[in-house]
Amino acid sequence: MRTSNINHTNSYHKIFHFSNGYGASVLCNPHSSYGGKHGYFEVAVIHGVPSEWRIVYDTPITEDVVPNLCFSEVGEILKKIEKLPRRVKNEKEIDDGN
Repeated sequence: MRTSNINHTNSYHKIFHFSNGYGASVLCNPHSSYGGKHGYFEVAVIHGVPSEWRIVYDTPITEDVVPNLCFSEVGEILKKIEKLPRRVKNEKEIDDGN
C-alpha cells in the first residue's frame, strides 16, 4: 500500500493505493466534504497509479463517494477496497476536462 498526504488548513486528505490498482481518497474538509463540518470523513474509490488516478463510480462498494464516516468506518471501507479484484473493463471516471 502506498499513501500520500495533502495538507490544507483545517482539513485532512490522504490518498491510498493498493496492489489491485484501486485506492481511496479520504477527505475531511469543513468546506468541501460531506460531513467535514462535523469532523466526519468521506471516501472516494479511485483507480490508477499514484501519479495518475481517477475516481471510479462503478464498484460494488459505491456508485458515489461514501459520506459521513467516522475513523473506524473509513478503515472498514479501505479493507473492502483493498480486497476488490483487479479491474479488467473500462470504468466510469470523473471528467476533469483533460
